[in-house]
Amino acid sequence: MTPNRNNTSIIKNIFEECLKPLPLAFIFSFLLWCFCFKIFLLNRSHLAFDAPPSYDHIKFFIDNLMQGVIPLWDYNEAYGSPNSFFLRRMGEFNPFYLLIIVFRTIGFSHTISYLLFLASYFFVGMLGFYFLANKLFNDRIVAFIAYLLLMFSSLGTRLFDSHIMFTAIPIIWFFYFLTSFSKEQRKSSFLGITFSLMIILTTYLPFYFILIFTSFITTFILVYFKKLKGLFIGYFTFISKNKIFALLCTFALLSSLYPGYSFYKEGRSGSFVMPVRHSSSESSNQISVDINSTSERSVTRELYVTFLFKDLKKIKFKVVFFPIFTYIILFICFFKKTSKLSFFLFLWGAFIFILSSTSLPIHALLYKHIFFFKFFRNFHFFVWLALLPIFTLFIAEQLRTLMNTQNLTNDRSKYFYLYIILVHISFLVYLVISKNTIISSYVAVLLSFLFFSHYFSKFTFIPFSNITKESSLLLLILTMIAIQPLEVFKYLCINETLTPRKYVYDSGPIPSIDTYFTKGPTRIYPLDQNTLLSKSTDNAQNLYYGTASYSDFLKLFSNELFSRYTHYRFYLYDQILKINETKLNAPEIANSLNSEKNLAFVSDNTEGFDPAETPKLISSKADPITRNSEQFRITLFDTNSLKIKTNLKQRKFLVFTDPFSEKWEAFVSNNPTKLYRTNVAFKGLWIPEGESTVFLRYGSLQDYAIKYLLFLLFYCCFGYLIFLSLNEEPKNGLHELF
Repeated sequence: MTPNRNNTSIIKNIFEECLKPLPLAFIFSFLLWCFCFKIFLLNRSHLAFDAPPSYDHIKFFIDNLMQGVIPLWDYNEAYGSPNSFFLRRMGEFNPFYLLIIVFRTIGFSHTISYLLFLASYFFVGMLGFYFLANKLFNDRIVAFIAYLLLMFSSLGTRLFDSHIMFTAIPIIWFFYFLTSFSKEQRKSSFLGITFSLMIILTTYLPFYFILIFTSFITTFILVYFKKLKGLFIGYFTFISKNKIFALLCTFALLSSLYPGYSFYKEGRSGSFVMPVRHSSSESSNQISVDINSTSERSVTRELYVTFLFKDLKKIKFKVVFFPIFTYIILFICFFKKTSKLSFFLFLWGAFIFILSSTSLPIHALLYKHIFFFKFFRNFHFFVWLALLPIFTLFIAEQLRTLMNTQNLTNDRSKYFYLYIILVHISFLVYLVISKNTIISSYVAVLLSFLFFSHYFSKFTFIPFSNITKESSLLLLILTMIAIQPLEVFKYLCINETLTPRKYVYDSGPIPSIDTYFTKGPTRIYPLDQNTLLSKSTDNAQNLYYGTASYSDFLKLFSNELFSRYTHYRFYLYDQILKINETKLNAPEIANSLNSEKNLAFVSDNTEGFDPAETPKLISSKADPITRNSEQFRITLFDTNSLKIKTNLKQRKFLVFTDPFSEKWEAFVSNNPTKLYRTNVAFKGLWIPEGESTVFLRYGSLQDYAIKYLLFLLFYCCFGYLIFLSLNEEPKNGLHELF
């Protein structure tokens, strides 16, 4: 193929390559995996544990994005909260979220679109794992086996009960690009490293990756110290020849640090509270956790539960599972000489295990002296983020070493072949004496024996004369690895099936200009004194995420009072009273809110307090706004902002029953105005008499400019990465996807 080929020839070459046996095997394996989890992918079962919140917040993000709005405020979460935590958890800059928009545009519901996105994104991650394995082993068959072992492990089940796969997949691609760049310094690989790091740094907590990568570097130095000089020379040569390109990549990478830094600042400033994870922490930052909260989320606990788990018919989420072929390889290679790569992978995995085991004494030392250990508690995620992929690569390397060293031309290999027979017989005996063994386990062991016989005897025994030997081998490998997971995942789906129901963000109608005035279908009747003054301290302590103002309200008053008062989004008051938050008269405030007294209580900790003027007319009750009128009309609103046209006969104090946050800004007739924390939890401001335009916005214009520029940066990097991957000329002159 000539260097001056056009894009059409590239696409044609890729299309022709995809029709070869190995790419077709990838497609078929993905379809098999989808079949395993059809009950989830077709929305016949509700998602479990942490997956529904991810669904809800991604739906909220996509709904707003399709309206041209980047949602920085979520009016659903705890009645109104900064959206920064959930944007960080999902990684809003990931271009693959566009798949959801594509599926929705085609005509699928959001739920089906989201589930299709999950499956597609997982497949992208598994392809990245195959490419990584192929770079490491330089053996397509072994890399394909590694891909199948990980795809049909329980890693993919975490799509349906957790959000961890949004972090795992970019980490896989990072190590692929790093390995590729180390072998051949190309722009596409360098940009791939940069882009995958950008996604990692803006998705959930990057500290998982920092620990994984730090352990990788340390282990690599210990095992491959002599290779460092050659690698650094290659890196330096590439950077010196591509200075501008390297600088642009560095700029893009540094820019991706901003969202995480901004989130850290918000947590430190108290812009939001997270009592469930932060209540026992000594740090003032809301995202910090107490060391004791990590004990129940340990790697050792996760693996111990798996060790106790014997009956595959009772398998559930969070149980580590690998196809039985994995353990057959492990036993067959047990007495084989370990390669340097196997030793590296084992040492790397052991290093991560030690660093992430909260039950070991070293954890207290790390928590005390390394700052980021104070900011994450789900250490069991390392099982899925690192230990499973590393273990799979270790098994695949053992198999590669075996296949490259064994040959039946000598007597020693024949004895080893007898050992292989003995291992398979032992597995069959173990399955027979075990209780509740599933039938596919026997079949998988028999197919494993056929695989090794096929390899050692060089004999293609699959009875299809029109299929090539490679096709026969691929079919055998796929059947051998997938047959047991097909049955295991059938039981998992039975055990974990939940009755389909609407998710939280699917349940209520999306507010419109005409329906934005009230929350909920009906309003709670006036509360009696016992209910009115009963505190919701337990609710405040169990609040996962919300504003400090909402949490403070729950500590003082009942949740029923909050629901009653916030049924109307807007109230107009004539009088205000300045209050000291440290010496609140809780009964007075509660009774006033319950009876809708024409008196708003304004916090005294705000600067520039504007006192009330004596109004011309005073009614006994506050005026709730229930619809658009000449006096009060909403002209524009989205999740971040609100514009109101007013025409008041006299000056009024407007209370917006959305939780107060310092980042909200207010403008009256284009002039900045003070926004007060009112009635403990809400936003309030003065509106002059006559015609005015009131504009409320969460965040500054700078915040929005940075967000849009970051989206542009991420999408440009992704587009250019695809362009380079398709057009950059490899040394051998050929583009080989598989």
